[in-house]
Amino acid sequence: MAAKLYTQHHLKEITSCMNRKSVIPIFLERTNQSFTTLSLLKMPFSKKWILAVISLAFTTTAFGAPDCKCRPNDGCWPSHYIWQALNTSISGKLIKPVPAAINLTACSVVVSKLSNEELVRDDPIALDSPSSTDYGCPPIDFSAGGLITGNCTMGDAPRQGIAFKQRYTSSNNCQKPVWDGSAFKIAGGYIWEEVYAEAEKENVIVVGGSDPTVGAIGGWAQGGGHSPASRDYGLGVQQILEAEVVLTNGSLITASACENQDLFAIRGGGGGTYGLVVSTTVKAYPMKHIVAQVLNVSPLTDTYIPVFMDALTLIYSEYPDLNDAGFSGYGTWGVQSPLIAIGNSTTGYNHRLGAFGRSIGDAKMSFEPLMLKLAQFNASLSVSATYTSFPTYADYYSALAVSRYGAGDAYVLGSRLFDRKALTASTRDLKEMLNVVAGSSGQLTRTTVCLVSGGQVFVSDHTAGFNPAWRSSYVHQMVRRGWSAGTDAAVAQEINDEMLYAKAGAMKKLAPDTGCYMNECDARDPDYLKDFYGQSLSRLEEVKRAYDPHDVFYCPTCVGSNRWKLEANGTLCRNV
Repeated sequence: MAAKLYTQHHLKEITSCMNRKSVIPIFLERTNQSFTTLSLLKMPFSKKWILAVISLAFTTTAFGAPDCKCRPNDGCWPSHYIWQALNTSISGKLIKPVPAAINLTACSVVVSKLSNEELVRDDPIALDSPSSTDYGCPPIDFSAGGLITGNCTMGDAPRQGIAFKQRYTSSNNCQKPVWDGSAFKIAGGYIWEEVYAEAEKENVIVVGGSDPTVGAIGGWAQGGGHSPASRDYGLGVQQILEAEVVLTNGSLITASACENQDLFAIRGGGGGTYGLVVSTTVKAYPMKHIVAQVLNVSPLTDTYIPVFMDALTLIYSEYPDLNDAGFSGYGTWGVQSPLIAIGNSTTGYNHRLGAFGRSIGDAKMSFEPLMLKLAQFNASLSVSATYTSFPTYADYYSALAVSRYGAGDAYVLGSRLFDRKALTASTRDLKEMLNVVAGSSGQLTRTTVCLVSGGQVFVSDHTAGFNPAWRSSYVHQMVRRGWSAGTDAAVAQEINDEMLYAKAGAMKKLAPDTGCYMNECDARDPDYLKDFYGQSLSRLEEVKRAYDPHDVFYCPTCVGSNRWKLEANGTLCRNV
C-alpha cells in the first residue's frame, strides 16, 4: 500500500500514530524528484502502521535557490489534496499540528491544566516548558478537539508492544554482548510508567527514568538515560541489546552489536538524529531489596545560611566516596527561594540515596563519616537522617525515587557533569560554584543533584555513543531558574543570560574538561558539540553522514546541526 506524491517540492513534517497515541516525526527536505513514494510498513509487534519514506534524495531547490527546509507558505509545500491523499493512505492517522494559541478559545482550554504533565505528554507538539516557545500558551489536547482520527488515544489499546522474554535471544543470533538474562522488547511510544508496571508483574528490574512519564525508547534512551538504578546496572543506553530503526530511505533495519554496529551508536548519540527508533530490546534484572537514607539539612534561621553553604560543600565532597560504597540517587536544594525547600524553610537540602542488597547497618556505617562531619553544625543547622529498607526496587522507586515534574512552567536549565577532581580537589572552588548557582534571595532557582553514575556507568563500552565524560563523572548537576507568568520578555531574557553565563559558567569553570548530559543541558551552550558529545563527536559525525547524508533529521543541537543555520525569516538553510 503506497501513496505517490508527483512533482512536488517536499516537505517539512509528518506525524503519525505508532502503536498507541505516541507520535513519530518524520522530516523531509525540499527535493526536485519527479516523485517520492511513501510506503507503510506493518510492524510484527502490533497491528498499527507507521509512515516510512522510500527513495528520498536531497537535491538543491529550483533556480539555484539555497538548500532550505520547506515551510508551510513555501511553494514546495504539498497541497491540501496531497495531504488528504496521504492521510487516507494511512487510515486517517495523520496529525495536523496546530498551535494552541491560534485563538483565545483554544488557549483558554488548558489554562486550568498548565501543570498537567499528562496533558503535555498526550499532545503531539506540546513541550514541558514554554521557555523555548516564546513563553506562549500551552498546546491544546488534540484528541479532545477532534483533530485526530482513528484509534489513537491513551488507554484504549493493550500493552501488546511491551513483551517480556524470560531469557533473551537475539533476533539475528547475535552472540555479543553475552546476555542470557531477561529482557523486554518495547515496541512503541510507551512511557516508563507502563514498562515499570510490566516489570513489577514479572518481578524484575528495568533501568528507566526517575520521571515515569518519560518515553522509554525516545530521547531518554538515545541521549544517555540516567536512572535511580543506573549506578548498579548502567545508563539507559547500556541496557539496549538491539533496536529496530527506520532509515531515511524507508528501510527497517536492526542495530545491534552484530548487525549495523555503527548505527548502534544511537545508544547515547542523540535522539532523532540518525533514524526513527521504533523498538528497543532492553535488559531486565532479578529483583533485589534496597536500603536508603533520607537526609534533610536546613538552617535554623536565615542568619545561618553561610553555615548551610559550608555544610552543602561538605556533602558534595562526600559524593564520590558514598557512590563508591554503593549509594546513588537524587537530591535537591535551594537558598531563599520562593519555593519551600525543606519543611517550612525556603533554604534547605534533601537527598534520597539507596544501595542494592545492603542492610540498614551497612547504610549507617557508610554514611557515618558524613554524619560525624555534619554534627559540627548542630548549633546552626537542623540535620535529620532516616534509614529505610525496601523489599523490592519497585517499592523503593515508588516511595523515594519517583520524580514527577509539573508541566507548563517557564524556566531555563543549565547542567554539568562533575568528576572526583571537581568535587574534592578544592573546597574553595567548589563552594564558589555552589554560591553562584544558589543565586540571590528571591530567585526562583532549584538545583537537582543526580548521583547516578559510577559503578557500571564507569565500565567501558566502545559500541555506545554517549559522552565519555560519564565514565569518570559521579554527579550530573542540573539547575533550573524560572519566572512567573506575565514576566516581561526582557526580564526573562536576563534570566536566560544569567543561567548561561553565570550559573552554567561557574559549573563549567569547576569542571572544564567534562561536559553535560545532552537531554538536560542548555541548548544555547556555545560549546554544545564538545559538551554534549565529547570525544564521541567525530565518530557520531561519520554515522550521521552514513545513514542520513542529506540531513533529513535535524535539531538545533543534534550531530550535524552545525551544517545548518536559521535565517532571520525563520527558514532553516544549509551553511554555505
